[in-house]
Amino acid sequence: MLSRGHKNLPRSRRMELRGRATRKRPADAPLIWIHAVSVGESRSAIIMVRALKKFLPSNTHFLITTRTQSAAAIVAAEVDPHLIHQFAPYEQALWVRRFLRHWKPDAAMWLESELWPVVLPLAQRSCPTLLVQARLSADSWERWDTGVWGSTAHLLRALLSGFAAIFVQREDDIPLFERAGARHVAFHGNMKHVPPELGFDAQLHSFLSVLQTAVGKRMWAALSTHAPEERRLAISQFLIDESLPRSICVLVPRHPERGAAIRREIEATGLHCWLYSETEHNEEGFQAAVDHLAKVGGVLIIDQINAIGTVTALVKVVFVGGSWAKVGGHNLTEAAAAGCVVMHGPKVWNFGDLVTALHAEFAAEMLTDESALAQRIVFYLTNPEAANNKGARAQNWVKNQAALPEQLARGVLPFLPT
Repeated sequence: MLSRGHKNLPRSRRMELRGRATRKRPADAPLIWIHAVSVGESRSAIIMVRALKKFLPSNTHFLITTRTQSAAAIVAAEVDPHLIHQFAPYEQALWVRRFLRHWKPDAAMWLESELWPVVLPLAQRSCPTLLVQARLSADSWERWDTGVWGSTAHLLRALLSGFAAIFVQREDDIPLFERAGARHVAFHGNMKHVPPELGFDAQLHSFLSVLQTAVGKRMWAALSTHAPEERRLAISQFLIDESLPRSICVLVPRHPERGAAIRREIEATGLHCWLYSETEHNEEGFQAAVDHLAKVGGVLIIDQINAIGTVTALVKVVFVGGSWAKVGGHNLTEAAAAGCVVMHGPKVWNFGDLVTALHAEFAAEMLTDESALAQRIVFYLTNPEAANNKGARAQNWVKNQAALPEQLARGVLPFLPT
């Protein structure tokens, strides 16, 4: 039985979910397995691989496993003959053991804190295993310690004590992990402060450039959005349109496969909506889309993976999603690195330190409702100097984080085969 997120997985890849490899293990070469759940962790994994390759033997290979197809696309976009992607096996001991027998990793790295009670202990018994960019809040520990079904802290201790080392996102979390049974806990910086190298699509860039020329200053972007944020963003777009008629929101959903469903929801509000994937990707098709959007405004949905880098190269006033939904926010550095005005909602608990740091530099803004967001977008679209200054502060802060990947790689090295 496939989970909902794997319904559209090609048959040739479904066997990976049961631990059956679709690639050969590189012979006579060290192999480091990195488990990254979804899009954000996959981008961090790629940054980590690039940093580690500067220190490890040149024949070292990296196996990145993910659970979502969006994350798989992120890994597939990285051109590296020493990088392999597989979907992580489901939580069945037989399938996990099959996976481990084939790949025989020399070391494993878990990114962040997805602690699966079947996969993880089996991995820990097969090779040195590290938990990297770990987080554990006081509230999370309290839930483990005094849960609805009684204390399950002993389960957490069993999982954490199996790691050879744990590298935390926040130095303040070290005592919590030690209390929870972790052996070696260290802090070498937060990778969420480092923007991933985003993809660039020349065809999309050309289309957006022509559109921007046609509509002038009336374009803003909503990035990495989730349900039900799109409906709320549509309300903001209605309000923006009152001040800037025929303005356009370039909406980049976190999971592009939702594009058609988002269009139906937005059109139900009365806004015009255009789906990029249904545009004919030639000069005539793009011009028809530009002519229509420039005439009526509304929402342009970019329903393709790796679009954020292309969008932020041109559109400099952005709202980062996942922050009006119960998601915990997404990485603001992607937009900040491009020199954008960065706005977000209040639900950013996954990026608390990053948000605090950017706000301390007056490089990001939090908006709690549709009206407030609309007002700030109109302000920045009509005051380019203010927008440029805000974007420059964000960009400069990000540039100062450039050394973090190598710093963390040096901390991890003693636990890896060299």
